[in-house]
Amino acid sequence: RLRCDWSSDVCSSDLEGHSSVQSDFLTSPKLCGSCHEVFNFPALNIEEAFTEYLLSPASSSGERCQDCHMGPDPGRPSTREQAPAAIVPDGVVYPERAISSHRFIGPDYSLIDEFPYPDDLAASAIAQEEYAGQVLTLLRNAVEISDAQTQLSGGVLQVQVDVHSLTTGHNVPTGFTSERQLWIEVTVTGQSGTVHFRSGDLDAYGDLRDDHSWEVIAGDVERDDSLHNFQSQNLFRRAASFEIVETIFPFDATFIYRRSLTPLEVRSLNYTMPSPGEPVQVSVALKYRNLPPYVLRALGLDTERLRIFTIDTRELQVP
Repeated sequence: RLRCDWSSDVCSSDLEGHSSVQSDFLTSPKLCGSCHEVFNFPALNIEEAFTEYLLSPASSSGERCQDCHMGPDPGRPSTREQAPAAIVPDGVVYPERAISSHRFIGPDYSLIDEFPYPDDLAASAIAQEEYAGQVLTLLRNAVEISDAQTQLSGGVLQVQVDVHSLTTGHNVPTGFTSERQLWIEVTVTGQSGTVHFRSGDLDAYGDLRDDHSWEVIAGDVERDDSLHNFQSQNLFRRAASFEIVETIFPFDATFIYRRSLTPLEVRSLNYTMPSPGEPVQVSVALKYRNLPPYVLRALGLDTERLRIFTIDTRELQVP
């Protein structure tokens, strides 16, 4: 059993084996950085979340990773409930302190039905839906559509979408950014029901219409040249032709091209199309998923459990 001197924050254990002492390392961003900085020897930086934090406004102001990822409002520093650290049946009353969530809410989630209760699938499903709600809160605290405008001139319709990172501690997305997809979906629909323009939609396999899409590769659908996807790209250069090729996994790459938003960045995205010739509705959505289907297919895994989170939307009318 663990006993603590709360005046000095020194804890000891009366269990046989060894004593326990509180470590400042556990409350430091360095704890997070010990895992969230990944490289492939000799010089491929696969994940740079901790480096991003060290260079961020949050780090400069003294905010820690734990302040955003262990509080009641995922993705944002917030006031925590004061309560006893533990409730035990032997009558010991522990002093109140700020309560932390040890879920460490991030943008990933379980793809396994049995998690976290292997013997109770119904309870696991309820827990996973609750967690998904917290993930959506985290995402909405991380990034937004700050503006969306249209301009119709000279037979051309232009749509401008401003995406604003609300995050002070790292890029959006961060982590394994070559797997995490954050993109804009734009659909222009006329009064007649005709879809005049679409970008950010999915192919029959659930992938964006980019160079990983099986339907694009087969020539069954057109490549989405208007796509704005903040997912990073794993790239290497062929020795014989010097051609730059995108790969699925970072360990096959020689360099990674990052497209994520830096802390508090506002990025303007532009879409151009011929005038529809009728009044239209422009629907804009900011969407996220932690893995694209093509990654799971490459691993021989099922894609049915993948979720797409809609973070923000805008609706515009063009007369």
